[in-house]
Amino acid sequence: MLGFDTLEFAVYSLILLNSKVTAQFLQAITFADAKRTFTKDILMRIDLFELAKIIDLQEVRRALNIFNTTYGFDLTMDAWDKFIDTMTPIKSRQLALFG
Repeated sequence: MLGFDTLEFAVYSLILLNSKVTAQFLQAITFADAKRTFTKDILMRIDLFELAKIIDLQEVRRALNIFNTTYGFDLTMDAWDKFIDTMTPIKSRQLALFG
């Protein structure tokens, strides 16, 4: 289960998780005949930040339009940069003290 502060972030994440890139990644690291194809460990290997950096933004826009049409949303790409910023890892300065 994933929790989000905004609907936009939830939809962006859903689009990323349902993207072709994610499907290809999961197919590459799983076995279709396994008892549990998608385990917690497998799903934890999905890095939304890295995925957001490589995904084709046109694919995101198309999927967003489908969500808007299907569910009556009025979501835009305006919050995309903030979505990326919230996922950007914070570099700890504490390690520099010991370096």
